[in-house]
Amino acid sequence: MTPVVVTPGTAVEIAFTVTSRGRVFVVRTFPMGDVSGRLVVCAPFGAEAARNYQREVHLGRRLAADGFETIRFHYRGAGQSDPSPDGGIDAMIEDAATTVDGLTPLPTFWLGTRLGGVVAAAVSPPSDALMIWDPVIDVEGYFREILRARVFSAFKHAKPDAAPRSDLVTDLVRLRRIDLLGYEVNALLYEQTRRLEGTQPLSAPDRKIALIDLNRRGEPREETLGLASALEAAGCRVRTESVEFREPWWYGARAGSAASTNDPTARLLDLSRQVILEWAEPTR
Repeated sequence: MTPVVVTPGTAVEIAFTVTSRGRVFVVRTFPMGDVSGRLVVCAPFGAEAARNYQREVHLGRRLAADGFETIRFHYRGAGQSDPSPDGGIDAMIEDAATTVDGLTPLPTFWLGTRLGGVVAAAVSPPSDALMIWDPVIDVEGYFREILRARVFSAFKHAKPDAAPRSDLVTDLVRLRRIDLLGYEVNALLYEQTRRLEGTQPLSAPDRKIALIDLNRRGEPREETLGLASALEAAGCRVRTESVEFREPWWYGARAGSAASTNDPTARLLDLSRQVILEWAEPTR
């Protein structure tokens, strides 16, 4: 497929990676000249992916000016990819691994957002640097938070019967599948993610890991600082940052223009680009 020039010196190439279990939609953003490194992006889940999409696009285009290619993809069951075999996180991890299989070796960095951070941590080799936007540390708390959006939506549209009558996660396990703002959340996704809880690369000495919280306070959460301490104790090189975001993740799909330095998206992208360039310095 012929690449499409999107900005001076930057092009985008779109393709499908074909697997025995379905096709995965892949977008590559890259400089027209030499490529010195690669960023692989693992998107968040469901409505959060829509909200974050433009941030990922903007970051890829900015990094292209620095000589990096960015690989983005849609999990099966989302976007342009084929349906998911089961809707679990194991399939999402498989999609991420498939996306980079066979690529030309380059210094590689991984970015995961929210549940995508769990995917990135599970699939990326310890030799690659890892950045997580708003890391999911308490899996059950994460599912309670995203399912709460269903309650608010039900009351907003005067449909109290759509709201769960008991514990949110218990309802998910009992019903097996719940519609969440147009996206399906199934019990397998919850159960498989719970099994991965705490399996971030704690035994990867010298690995570079950046944890960037996005919240109203603009400060790292206590649980994020706790994870950072555990990673440092295991020998990782950890950077903990935060950016102030006013709206919860599940609210709407507006991603921010990134046009103003006062926009939280712009601050997040500037910080992320800075961290990646600092990490890449010895190899540039």
